[in-house]
Amino acid sequence: MEEKIYDLLLQMQSDMKVMQSDMKVMQSDMKVVQSDIKGMNTDIKGIDTRLIRVEETVNRIEVSQTEDVVGILKIQKKETDLDHDFLNSKINTLERKVYQIERQLDN
Repeated sequence: MEEKIYDLLLQMQSDMKVMQSDMKVMQSDMKVVQSDIKGMNTDIKGIDTRLIRVEETVNRIEVSQTEDVVGILKIQKKETDLDHDFLNSKINTLERKVYQIERQLDN
């Protein structure tokens, strides 16, 4: 009976050593996981910084596009105004000629 108890104690000691070894491995794995999490946090901060820069760039592009559209509209208005003035001038000239021809026909 003492032998069985002794064998059980030896088995328990052996199991405890295995458990201690497993605990050391788990602690080592936990350190790796913690290190990975710290790396991920650093990566996320970098992504946040880049996203902020992208957002700022997009905002600048939106403002720039608005300014470009306004500029294009102003140019189009000038061209339209010039076309309008030219056509008015031609119409006035044609109206004068028609009037003169009508006067000549009346005489």
